Amino acid sequence: IQGGTIIDVRSGALLPNTAIVMENDRITAISKDPVEITNNDQLLDVTGQYILPGLIDAHVHYEDFAPELFLNHGVTTVLDLGNDFEWIKATSEAIRDGWIPGPRLYYSTPHFDASPPEGSPLLLQRGHKHFVNSVDEARKAMTEYLAQGISAVKIYEKLTPDVLGTITRMAERANIPVIGHYLDAETTIATGGTGIEHLYAIARNAQDIETAQIIRELSDQRPGSLGLGIVASIDWNKIPGVIDQLIENNVYLNPTLMIYRSV
Repeated sequence: IQGGTIIDVRSGALLPNTAIVMENDRITAISKDPVEITNNDQLLDVTGQYILPGLIDAHVHYEDFAPELFLNHGVTTVLDLGNDFEWIKATSEAIRDGWIPGPRLYYSTPHFDASPPEGSPLLLQRGHKHFVNSVDEARKAMTEYLAQGISAVKIYEKLTPDVLGTITRMAERANIPVIGHYLDAETTIATGGTGIEHLYAIARNAQDIETAQIIRELSDQRPGSLGLGIVASIDWNKIPGVIDQLIENNVYLNPTLMIYRSV
């Protein structure tokens, strides 16, 4: 591949007229010097175009129609954070072994959450939940999924601190992150969470206690309205302090802004 400008994503530098040598599906050399071309080589001239590493989408819910969409838009790695577990595991393995096309596909546990009250609409909301109501259940669930090649643990806000702590300690020993829908930034930090998905947990730290409690109670009655209600009532003056807390404790935030734009 020659003639293109490589974008060095670490330094931000542009490297014009740089040649990339590939053998099979591996890059073997990147050179500013002329590369000798043999009769057996295939030459791709990309003069005037830019080359950068494949993009990574760190929050997807993978679908069977998705592989070509990701690859055609330069996304070569994705992390699935909630799906039918047997299906997503089999799909990941099939991509890895070359049976089907697709980006490198990592996957999490099902959504770990505490059981909702009997009759709650949340019981029907998603099929990829795994209810965990005690430390013993947390140990059993983690042991089961760690043996099945997970790359992350996905948690939800109603898990108790002792259950969260058990999950996090087992994940740390396996060197995988614990991420998801934490109640708030303090809970994430106190239980050793790796990262927060969406803005809900951050938003709760920018509200008064009474407002936060009202919204929390409504979430069981009207699933799906919780996130928008919380985010819409953020006091943005409080956000910098919350972000400082996350930075100090090495907790990342994946805001998934496209969700709010789409609604």
